[in-house]
Amino acid sequence: MINYKKTIKSLRGEEFPKTFPTQKEIEKLPKRKNPNDPKGGEMPDIDKLERESMGNVVLNCLAAHKCENKKEGFFINMIAAHVMDPKAELKDKLQKFLIEVLEDSIHRIEKTKDKDGKETEIERGVYAGWIVSQILAELGVEAED
Repeated sequence: MINYKKTIKSLRGEEFPKTFPTQKEIEKLPKRKNPNDPKGGEMPDIDKLERESMGNVVLNCLAAHKCENKKEGFFINMIAAHVMDPKAELKDKLQKFLIEVLEDSIHRIEKTKDKDGKETEIERGVYAGWIVSQILAELGVEAED
């Protein structure tokens, strides 16, 4: 079972602040001097934010997922409820769906062609692959050859 409270580590093994904090979380932060403000203004001390956790990443990936049907909406809701209160194991179909959502949430640039044959690049995903891979490893997913 995944430990949603486990913090995500950077490639150098360090913990780092939440990637997408809420406005309320930012407003509660203590202030520090803004080094880029010649007038000596203040800014929120982002280093005091809660650390990025696996649960937070999962919830953000679920929130960013574009549902294809009503069933996926129910799956997202059930997984989110599980993240908030993980009393039991996720059913296999929910875990399989979560793995698909996480893999689709890896930030990447895809090249597509429009109807005129012109190639364009589209950014997709929310998190870097090394962040998502930590959660996938917790879920028991292994790298493919």
